[in-house]
Amino acid sequence: MSKGPGKLQNLVVSEIHDSGGSISENSLIWKLAEREDKITISHTEGSLRFGFIESSFLKSINRAIISLSEEEGIIREKRKLLNIDELITYYPFKTTKLEILGLRQTLLPALKDYILKEHLAKYRLYQIEEFIIDKFISSNKELFEEAVLDWRKIEAILINMLIKAPIIERDFLILILIRGYQLIIDRNRSLEYKRPFSFLIDKIHDILRESIKEDKLLLAKTLKEFYSKYFKQTDINHIGMKSQLHEVVYFTGSPPSLKEKAKKELYTRCRPYVKGLPGHKEPEEKVGKMVQYATHVEPTYSPFLNKLVDKQAFFPFYFLSLRDDFST
Repeated sequence: MSKGPGKLQNLVVSEIHDSGGSISENSLIWKLAEREDKITISHTEGSLRFGFIESSFLKSINRAIISLSEEEGIIREKRKLLNIDELITYYPFKTTKLEILGLRQTLLPALKDYILKEHLAKYRLYQIEEFIIDKFISSNKELFEEAVLDWRKIEAILINMLIKAPIIERDFLILILIRGYQLIIDRNRSLEYKRPFSFLIDKIHDILRESIKEDKLLLAKTLKEFYSKYFKQTDINHIGMKSQLHEVVYFTGSPPSLKEKAKKELYTRCRPYVKGLPGHKEPEEKVGKMVQYATHVEPTYSPFLNKLVDKQAFFPFYFLSLRDDFST
């Protein structure tokens, strides 16, 4: 007999409460599916156990979550992942297939270690800043025009302050003028300066905040506010995560595929598990005259490695929490 929506709502609230008052929606669904015995196990093949969350349970639990949200019993927040640690924690559960959950829970920590050890990132911070401004130009011209006006006001203050500034202040004021102009005004990026805007603002902020002059303290505050207004830390963090993943995954293909070097790293770090994935083949032994080439032959990696990360990692995730006034 199926569970009624009232009971499912109670299970949802109880699980959120037991998780400290907040949990990702996908994680909650997997926990409740396991608790209610709603995961169908089909078979085990090598390293993977195949199965899925029953569709009828998925429909019911989603209905219970939406109902609780609409009745203001819980808060359902939608946001993107901010870093590799969040990817490891939340992304594995963004599937209804047991084999994909297990694959990601096992291999994503090793992929993270590889990314961090090699300092992999397609874009640096200064490029991320440029990307954010370029996105404003293409999708939010009103906000971009507002940024131009705000920058022009700051620019005038910086130029006026340059005249009497001590050398150490003057150097950073000039660099901020250059970087600000390059980012906000010079759309063709004819100037080549690769220091992040945030680095320069932090530096001049540290210098100016030691001053007793009100105009300098105000400038330091204004620069910080300008940066936080147009360069949201959540955007910077999310794009930074995307930048790291683009170094290990080809996202241009359909479906995406893990790069060969990343597969090799996972094979080295998690050899028994990777060898046990369906479709994996070890290189054949070479004999006779070909023996000298044996060490250069790579395994045929399982196609399941290409399912480790897909574009769903970049889409918004739902997070559930209890309202302060909600009684359990």
